[in-house]
Amino acid sequence: MTETFVIAFTTFFATIGSVDVAAMFAALTPDASAQVRRTIATRGILVATCVLLLFAVAGESLLQVLGISLAALRVSGGILLLLIAIDMVFARQSGGVTTTAVGAGRGGWPGGHLRLPAGDAADRRTGHDGCDHSADGQHGGGHGASG
Repeated sequence: MTETFVIAFTTFFATIGSVDVAAMFAALTPDASAQVRRTIATRGILVATCVLLLFAVAGESLLQVLGISLAALRVSGGILLLLIAIDMVFARQSGGVTTTAVGAGRGGWPGGHLRLPAGDAADRRTGHDGCDHSADGQHGGGHGASG
């Protein structure tokens, strides 16, 4: 029983990647108050718990309805991990979005720049239109008719 728990816990811990998630959470909410952070964290935990419990209870039934065997799911997951590993080894572009300073510049996003929701901390820095006016005082474009 203890061995099964340890194996399940380590698998769960590695799958969720709590250290990575905590770092991402801290990076995404630096200006949020403690109350807002707590609310966001609680909501995230509740959603993750519901999804986990749903698939723990009904996952096998769902696979049967879809006609997928557990062995086929394991093989397809292994193939997917292999393809991801090959992409990482050969450093090919995955098509994902980058968060580096180079990729976040005007050329790194469709439309010229990243649009953030209204009321975000970046709005205060960029003048509420999503364009960074601090570098050259020019409007970066990419707003369609307004830019």
